[in-house]
Amino acid sequence: MYIETVTVIALIIALAYEINDIILSYENRLSACHQTEEANRQLMTSLSVCRLTRTDTCGY
Repeated sequence: MYIETVTVIALIIALAYEINDIILSYENRLSACHQTEEANRQLMTSLSVCRLTRTDTCGY
């Protein structure tokens, strides 16, 4: 009985570590996604400013 209990506890601990790894991986990917979205926003803003500057300069 004691060995079965220890085995079950060991399996639960292993499962908890696996779940933590999955959560950490998800959080890292989510953070990278947010950084990419922010970079895209900044790029679009820069392109808009360039377009407005060209329009003002060229009269288009």
